[in-house]
Amino acid sequence: MHYLWLLVCAVGLFLYTVWSSYFARNPLDNIPGPLRQHWCTGNLNQIFAQYAWDFHKMLAERYGPVSKFYGLFGARELYVFDPKAMYHILAKDQDTFEVTPAFLATSKVLFGDGLLSTSGEHHRKQRKLLNPAFSISHVRNMVPAFLQVMNCLRDGIAAQVKHGPREINMLEWLNRTALELVGQSGLGYSFDCLKEGYVNPYSAAVKNLVPTILKVRFIVRIFPWKALKEVCGIVDDMDEASMKVFEEKKPALSAGDDAVLHQVGEGKDIMSILLRANMDASAEDRLPDSELVAQMSTLVFTATHTTAGALALNDIVLPFSRPIKGNDGTYMREVLVPKNTNVIVSILNSNRDPETWGDDALQCKPERWLSPLPQSVVDAEIPGVYSHLMTFIGGGRACIGFKFSELEMKIVLCKLVQTFRFTPTKEIDWTTQVSSPNVKGPEDAKWQLPPRAEMISDCCVQC
Repeated sequence: MHYLWLLVCAVGLFLYTVWSSYFARNPLDNIPGPLRQHWCTGNLNQIFAQYAWDFHKMLAERYGPVSKFYGLFGARELYVFDPKAMYHILAKDQDTFEVTPAFLATSKVLFGDGLLSTSGEHHRKQRKLLNPAFSISHVRNMVPAFLQVMNCLRDGIAAQVKHGPREINMLEWLNRTALELVGQSGLGYSFDCLKEGYVNPYSAAVKNLVPTILKVRFIVRIFPWKALKEVCGIVDDMDEASMKVFEEKKPALSAGDDAVLHQVGEGKDIMSILLRANMDASAEDRLPDSELVAQMSTLVFTATHTTAGALALNDIVLPFSRPIKGNDGTYMREVLVPKNTNVIVSILNSNRDPETWGDDALQCKPERWLSPLPQSVVDAEIPGVYSHLMTFIGGGRACIGFKFSELEMKIVLCKLVQTFRFTPTKEIDWTTQVSSPNVKGPEDAKWQLPPRAEMISDCCVQC
């Protein structure tokens, strides 16, 4: 009898969810958007498809900076790249628009109680302790370590092309380099010697994490036990490596400066700075060891990934920079966003909005930053932390290491462009979700970027 009541309650909850999604009036009904593709998954398969570029472009061109799409069982969800709306979501009303519980829970399982899996005051406490480690002065101290890693990358590629031009999977080399850069400068630990044929277990775990998670995106699909098993193995490898680094680093810091100087990074890496700050912090601000370990995997993962999604925790009015035309023909300057509405902030469309950037918004023109930007860019007041772009997001959950990332890109480009010439050999497709390159062909093909590389200068060239 007990199970019968549970079944009745479950069916009742399901029917209520379906009724409220399909038949009850919703303040978002007047927001324009595409028809649902599927009665159960709505537009989710279109939004999160591996190659969803055309769908995201269609949303921007047809419906503008604020549109509605459908989630599970007809739930109305928002798709936003309006500057004022983004400012409210990410900054002014960030306590109302929190990251989704699903994202927090997944991050906690994968990384522990790190920055990605905490919210509210807990998140602010962690960020307060981490912020000084990412200051400009500390990032400058990382330059020697960056150059050392880049010399290893340069020598590794040079060894492959010493007998003449050769096709090389640069994605693999750059992924390994990114891990080693964040390893030495972030954790004070070397994961990879950057020699051909060497594979570090932690490196492989980080590389395989996102592709494996993408296999288990929707619970409504057939439950992929094999993929879940792979995720568990990857998480175990990451946790084991993080604990090893932590157990080596903490005693050295306690022993004093002389012991630290003999470690990778010589105590100037982010984790050493964080551990020292944690030792000096007051009892109420100090983080437990489990959270410090969690920051390691979080730091490595966020060195290559950015996300922007939110959940409205309360009913709230969301204002727009410019009015949008509703389905009933009236113009709207704001909308009431009901509690528990999922919101996607489109980094992609914000960074190439013609209303902000002009008619050449879709053109790759780095030189546009060498002269004053259009007044429309300044007036838009994009809430991103870097150069009017949303690449590193903004507000309380902005990328804490964007200066680290900027330095990494500059040094990598400097070293590679001075030493090698790269020529495209195959047509490349870029995935939408993680923006990774792949040779055009089957969707399940291995991610790769294989240009032809050849030497143009001696390996002793320095930046």
